[in-house]
Amino acid sequence: MNKGHLPFVSFKQTSGGQFKGFLSIDFALREDVEPKHLLQKATEVYEKNIKKMRKDINEMKLARETHTHISARKAWEVGDKIFKLKDDLAALGVQIDGVYRHLIRDLNVRRKWLEKIIIFRRYIFTESAIPKGLNWGKCSKVPKRSAERIVKGLTLD
Repeated sequence: MNKGHLPFVSFKQTSGGQFKGFLSIDFALREDVEPKHLLQKATEVYEKNIKKMRKDINEMKLARETHTHISARKAWEVGDKIFKLKDDLAALGVQIDGVYRHLIRDLNVRRKWLEKIIIFRRYIFTESAIPKGLNWGKCSKVPKRSAERIVKGLTLD
């Protein structure tokens, strides 16, 4: 199946803090797929990844509140977890319907912040490329340019 043509799945958090997944009717009625099993697996993948991202984001928020250094590596890790979420769902044969909308809602973050995290991760393929001790604040204003400079081994001014 082509990645761009994967059927959509969406998720909604229940009052108990768990997630419930939804498939389109067309996809649910296909005979070559067991929708209940697929939905269960997709929901498990989504929930597991959201919990990991929330932990990292809470660490970043705490650092901001205590005026402590926010690591660019931590920001990269959040972006990498988003890439992993999309890849894990694609391996199941689905994709999130409105990924930004879902992540903004379920991570309780602003869209612009999320976009910067994803851009930064998109241009840096490995965490080890990011200098230890680099502050996310130096990268967050222009994440693409910062990432490109990091990959080339240049300093950030």
